[in-house]
Amino acid sequence: NGKTPPDPSRSDPNFPFEVPDPPQGKFAAVTDENGPGRRILYRDITLDGRYLLRLTVFYVNVGTFSAATISSRNTISDEPQYRIDLVSASAPVDSVAKEHVLANIFQAHPGDPPRLPPTEVTFDLSPWAGQTIRLRFAAADNQGPLHAGVDNIRFERREP
Repeated sequence: NGKTPPDPSRSDPNFPFEVPDPPQGKFAAVTDENGPGRRILYRDITLDGRYLLRLTVFYVNVGTFSAATISSRNTISDEPQYRIDLVSASAPVDSVAKEHVLANIFQAHPGDPPRLPPTEVTFDLSPWAGQTIRLRFAAADNQGPLHAGVDNIRFERREP
């Protein structure tokens, strides 16, 4: 409900797992669901210069990750995956079509461990300076809970 602080020992009564402490501040964004589906969080951002994106990702997955597949509509499928993409701001929010995805920033792959502790990811956004882009976080699952998290998202200005 957005008003109750998380309790790491009881984050999900059906599949309890410990939510890592946020590396920055007191809160992080984490998917916490009881059934299959897709969860997408995004923000359109105008880059008024050259920036380096830094963020912290983590996950706990009960199933196994699938290869990134595209449905017949070129959208994120429900097979277990966690991905962070840079997408054209005019694209449908769930599109993974090559003409819409500008860059893949992070993605869990088949064979990856079922747990990823908080891990910093960096990505150079300089090629899109002066443009409005969409930063998209997507988690999908159909084999059991996948708890995907992100925290400490920041844009560091780069010198020309």
